[in-house]
Amino acid sequence: MKSLENGRLRKLYYTIYILTEGDKRKWVRQEVLIAILYYLTNKGIFNYLFSPSPYYWLDRIKFINYSYEIFDDLNILVNNEIVNELLVSVRGHGEFIIGYSINKILDDVINDKELEVIKNLLLDENGKLKKIKLESDGLILGDEKIEITKLKKIDYSTKPYRLKVSLWITKI
Repeated sequence: MKSLENGRLRKLYYTIYILTEGDKRKWVRQEVLIAILYYLTNKGIFNYLFSPSPYYWLDRIKFINYSYEIFDDLNILVNNEIVNELLVSVRGHGEFIIGYSINKILDDVINDKELEVIKNLLLDENGKLKKIKLESDGLILGDEKIEITKLKKIDYSTKPYRLKVSLWITKI
């Protein structure tokens, strides 16, 4: 994989690039990344499907708005050595801390003008990354609160289905 053709992977890479300020030595914590991607999905940037799922959020199991698609995309980036994944065990914490950093600088992605909207949402007027603070119910990005534990109701409809099986047909 020389570069990223998939639009969602390009946006994900660019988001990690912005959150790590383009420095290969900096990492973004998984919880921060999930909350930021949830925020960007609500802003119409991503099309990830979020649903309430249990997650170990800051040393407590909580239901958060979670998307398995994010981790499928992250695994593609990690497996192709575009992004690094780090797993750290910290004394005093009941959880592992997982972080991501960029491994390769993809100039065609970071210079993509269509991705400027992500930069505008994550950086302040001086071009610096907005202050990020993890909280028990989500994250604060600059002055904006992202409540990832405020669960959304998922609408769905079903029709009853009766399975018609005869013992004569199955020959039991």
